[in-house]
Amino acid sequence: MNSFDYIIVGGGSAGCVLANRLTASGEHRVLLLEAGPSDWNPLVHIPIGWTQISYHPAFNWGNSIEPEASTNNRHMYWPRGKLLGGCSSINGMLHVRGHREDFNAWRDAGCDGWDWGSVLPYFERSERHYEGGGQADLSSAALGVSEVEHSEASDLFIKSCESYGLEAIGDFNQGEQEGVAYYKGNIVRGRRQSTSHCYLKPAKKRPNLQVVTGAQCQRITFDGKRATGVVVSIKGNITEYRASREVIVSAGAINSPQLLQLSGIGPAELLQQHGIQPVVALEGVGQNLKDHLGSMAAYQVSGVRTVWDEMNPIGLLRQLYNYLCRRSGLLSFPSGHVGAFFRSSEAQERPDIQLFFMPVGGDRDEKHRSVMDKESAVTAMIQHVRPESSGSVNIRSASPSDLPAIHANYLATEYD
Repeated sequence: MNSFDYIIVGGGSAGCVLANRLTASGEHRVLLLEAGPSDWNPLVHIPIGWTQISYHPAFNWGNSIEPEASTNNRHMYWPRGKLLGGCSSINGMLHVRGHREDFNAWRDAGCDGWDWGSVLPYFERSERHYEGGGQADLSSAALGVSEVEHSEASDLFIKSCESYGLEAIGDFNQGEQEGVAYYKGNIVRGRRQSTSHCYLKPAKKRPNLQVVTGAQCQRITFDGKRATGVVVSIKGNITEYRASREVIVSAGAINSPQLLQLSGIGPAELLQQHGIQPVVALEGVGQNLKDHLGSMAAYQVSGVRTVWDEMNPIGLLRQLYNYLCRRSGLLSFPSGHVGAFFRSSEAQERPDIQLFFMPVGGDRDEKHRSVMDKESAVTAMIQHVRPESSGSVNIRSASPSDLPAIHANYLATEYD
């Protein structure tokens, strides 16, 4: 039976949540389509596994941005999750809500209902907090959140930030952020808290949900301007599914505009260039892409233990014991320990710079795999959180298998 009430295209961060919410009443038949595989691989669930899977071709689409003069024509790989849970299954597991004034600015720009006071209840509903001494409530469908495990080097980094005038604060997620603190992470008892694990796993037990992996959506079908279903390729076989209520496109910032354009929704000139008849000419589809450009610096250190110092045989055995018996230690680390938010100048009303710190040095090899520096080192990454520059995502052809052209347009303004 290929007819459903709702069809969700994309089983990633949003799609898994939607699948849970839309099937909760038992009234609606829901189909969730994911182009990638399931999230069965243990490296997805063991937190330190992010170093191996974030850029691995088996777990993401393999996008790259187009070379641009502003970044010296560098080749930049853009990992986007291609498996159940999407980017929530491959990301660095840091949980940061955002500054209250960012949301209030959306309201002031005309987005009613997106101010901090309005979105806060939804944040609270989507979070299940776990603190080391207690037990998390595992009955609710919500992302597990806990404070990142402390380390000697990270404690020293906080003291260093304080010496430069940054205040140590308890939590970045209360709406203000300016200061330095340990991050909260989507990790509970040594396990990644992806939306697949937290939302989709319990929903799979419901008879009114069907999940299909390895299903790449080719296009949305229409009756006039009303979406009626999708055409999907599954192992090379073309299948059409029908939706009596809605087709929900939740395929992420890259694949959603690509699918809409392939389906005839997008800039008319672009569609006609690739022989696609416009269903609705919308110039904004694929435009105004925003991303944060970051820069990393690693330094050799002495007199303090770092991740490298735990890599000797005895240290590795200790870490394995800690993880298996206590669900703690190196194997439960996310991509950052300590963070800081601060203003690039006094002219800024709220922080516009974010900093990440980790007690390890490293880089990526030619296959985008994480490689650790063979010495005691620490790394800091700094990025601009509200860039003015914007780019675009546009199809290269009418073929769904061709990755879209991504123009990040980094550093296009003087402020950036």
